[in-house]
Amino acid sequence: RTYEQTPQRRAARRRFTSTAQYKASVRAYNYRTRYGITIEQFDAILAAQGGKCVLCKHKSRATKRLSVHHDHVSGEVVCILCYTHNRKLVIFGDSPEGLRAAADKLDAALAVTRALLRPPAV
Repeated sequence: RTYEQTPQRRAARRRFTSTAQYKASVRAYNYRTRYGITIEQFDAILAAQGGKCVLCKHKSRATKRLSVHHDHVSGEVVCILCYTHNRKLVIFGDSPEGLRAAADKLDAALAVTRALLRPPAV
């Protein structure tokens, strides 16, 4: 593969891979192969969410797109989230039950802490 090793060929590849057309085709390929959706379907879901993360309502920035949140077992697309929330949901196993259990534990811990820190009645 000495052809690809020439400086001219490397420069041509860099020019090609930096084009908006190339980046759009890679994005479309990734959505299609990873999640089974098209760019148009992604845009429709995002528009239905008001163009924001479902949880924190932050909008996508030019430098950082929102992420497709999907069920890792069935592969079904759930919603569009910011990177932070998409990653944090994985910690809870992507299940509503895991999130509810964590919320219940936090509520219980908060109740205990408030009871311990409440000033004694006079």
